[in-house]
Amino acid sequence: SAFRHVLGELGGCDLVHTEMLAGMRLLVERPEAPYLRRRPGDGRVAYQLLVRDTRRLDEIVDRLRPCQPDALDLNCACPAAAVRAVGGGLALFCDGPRLEAVLRELRRLWPGLLSVKIRLGRDPVPGWREGLAERLRLLRDVGVDRLTVHPRFGSDRLTRPARHELLPWVCEAAGLPVVANGDILGPATLAAHPEHFAPCAGVMLGRMAVAR
Repeated sequence: SAFRHVLGELGGCDLVHTEMLAGMRLLVERPEAPYLRRRPGDGRVAYQLLVRDTRRLDEIVDRLRPCQPDALDLNCACPAAAVRAVGGGLALFCDGPRLEAVLRELRRLWPGLLSVKIRLGRDPVPGWREGLAERLRLLRDVGVDRLTVHPRFGSDRLTRPARHELLPWVCEAAGLPVVANGDILGPATLAAHPEHFAPCAGVMLGRMAVAR
């Protein structure tokens, strides 16, 4: 909530995302908790979910309704070991049947803007493009409205530069509005290679938004 408040003071954001919110934890979270709180000046807020399956997903979405989300965002990008160990983030993205079940149920429960944050996959092995294209078709077919793409692989963590040069291919394969994320340090990042970002619908900044 404090981070969103700072962003609101700085201005210029079309949509602000919460941090990852563990779905099961939301069911016992206090209504006034900073993870859920909305204040005047926050602007439009997307609530980002970390879930592993469809269990109690209806209750989780109902828990967020009083917050009046402007969007729900499913995190399928986080490569952290603790998140993958429970089947969330990147682990969910790499499990096609489980991902489809979660997305179909989430789409059924939530008629508003539904976005998904992804990486390029687990590893840059031969055939990764075909695997990613298959996942992108699934996201489109189940009714996802928008993607946020962090163009790294899970094995990259944050140790190598984001592969912005792949964004045009991802945009074409997705057939959905794509928001670029990762290593965007300011206007100079986009100006250095405008062809990488031209097909994108927008850019997402994290901590760098305040650092700059």
